[in-house]
Amino acid sequence: MQPDTMDDLKVNLPPIEIRVSDLNVSPRALNYDCAVCALKGYWSQATAMTKAEQEEYRDMLVTQKRYRGNHFYNKDYRLYQAIDNGRVTWPRWVFLVSLLGYVKELEYRIRPKFKNSTIEDLSAEYRQYFSTELSYVDPSLSSSNHDPELWDDEEYVSDDGGDEDEAHLQSEGHVKNQDSPKNDEAGKDNAAVENSKHVNHEQDTTSERPANPNQSTLEKQQRVDGTQALEQLLEQVVDKAANKAAQLVAPEMDKKLDGVLEAVKIWSTESAALIHTLNKCTEKLMEAMAEHQK
Repeated sequence: MQPDTMDDLKVNLPPIEIRVSDLNVSPRALNYDCAVCALKGYWSQATAMTKAEQEEYRDMLVTQKRYRGNHFYNKDYRLYQAIDNGRVTWPRWVFLVSLLGYVKELEYRIRPKFKNSTIEDLSAEYRQYFSTELSYVDPSLSSSNHDPELWDDEEYVSDDGGDEDEAHLQSEGHVKNQDSPKNDEAGKDNAAVENSKHVNHEQDTTSERPANPNQSTLEKQQRVDGTQALEQLLEQVVDKAANKAAQLVAPEMDKKLDGVLEAVKIWSTESAALIHTLNKCTEKLMEAMAEHQK
């Protein structure tokens, strides 16, 4: 889809702000790290996106929560399929790379569209407008109806069965690593950052997570006791299964062993008779040879 006006091709500055509190995900949730990676992906490219692209990324991150689940790392992930099927937008590519790392096998879809598949880290530019602090946690996330211990595997599905219409696709000449108006002033300070070829998600966010005051010693002990009880039950089930299997196998093994013993007895009897016959023949042969010599 071609842009309606030339303004649709312009970088939107200041960019739309997205904070960690906007994600509405607890730092104790198993998919918290995935959410933060996707958020950092936005921070790294927000100052190079148009307003429509910023809105598209915010929709994927905040509304659709496309970082959810534990399956995004494979080719069944919806964004992977969307790009692989030709439904390419820059926000989708940035979002995908922020979770999977650089996906080389999709270059053939990205390069013809944007001329460049490299994602520069422009988060220093974003910080000129907004903070990228991760330590803030919304108090509402500690609500009793929020269960952060479980994976949220239900991925958002829109009315068309998956990915939204390509309302934000850009023209073929829209190169995403274009300079913003601030680059002349901050070029020297940001040179080291802009030379990075990939979004940097290696920062350890574990130390930034606040301690959970609701997890008492009693709760921990209850978890330990429950784990031990489960292990004992599992051990009992395994023992019963092994005994049952032995009971079922033993009669069959006894039958087979009896058959082998019977076959050995028959063979021994037949062998004894054959040896006796051979001995008789040998005696007669010796007698005949003795008569012949006389």
